[in-house]
Amino acid sequence: MTSLYQIKQLETKLLAVAANEQKFPKTGWLRTIRETLGLTLEQVGKRLGIGKMAVQMTEMSEQNKTIKLETLEKFADALDCQVYYYLVPKKSWSKQLEQSAEQLARKLIASSKLHMALENQTVNDQTITEEQIKLIKQELLMGKLSKLWDYGE
Repeated sequence: MTSLYQIKQLETKLLAVAANEQKFPKTGWLRTIRETLGLTLEQVGKRLGIGKMAVQMTEMSEQNKTIKLETLEKFADALDCQVYYYLVPKKSWSKQLEQSAEQLARKLIASSKLHMALENQTVNDQTITEEQIKLIKQELLMGKLSKLWDYGE
């Protein structure tokens, strides 16, 4: 079972990579690297066993973000490069899970309070409620995290 700690570790790794990431060049990485190295379309094509038009079309497909990873890897190899492929979260997964756990905990407490009120067993102490929410939130975060993704949306 995945833990919040594991999610935080993965997040940290991905964000560290993203912090060093360069912006995608307007012309794409393949063309930028080829031109920087002073290689012609013909030279790259010769390395790949294809014509210069095929090289140009591939550079355009990368620029348009329609290139296949397999093709990108072949071209990268021809340019003596490696392809690094990863996804970086737009916002913190761990924070999303913590917020979802808190929302679910509050919902559970509210439901419990409603049932208690119906039975004339009302508890009005806000401190107790916040402590209960904190405890339930911790329990939820230590449990199966998949159910938390449905909350907080």
